[in-house]
Amino acid sequence: MKKTTLLLFAFLVFASTDLVFAQKGKELYSITSDKIDISFTTAYTFNDLVKVKAELEKMNIQLTYQNLVFAKNGKLKQITASIKYPDGEGSSFASRELQEGDNPGFRKTFR
Repeated sequence: MKKTTLLLFAFLVFASTDLVFAQKGKELYSITSDKIDISFTTAYTFNDLVKVKAELEKMNIQLTYQNLVFAKNGKLKQITASIKYPDGEGSSFASRELQEGDNPGFRKTFR
């Protein structure tokens, strides 16, 4: 009984530590008043994309998704997007099917 309890405790400590590090590593994007850094990866869900768009709208930045394809697990598979900044600048991209390590997106530093 004592051995089972000890093993269960060790497993729970390991699992909770793993979850903490997984949450820290899940930063999908960075939006501040100084810069934006958005890398679209297979980690994104539809809700993540909605959240990014809403945060940018608060800064008067228009993000438009022209095409979104999701895998059966709900994760982003393919994306076409464009962005327009308040100063009139903008850009766009279209991805192929995203693979691990792919991270198309938008990066801009505001002066």
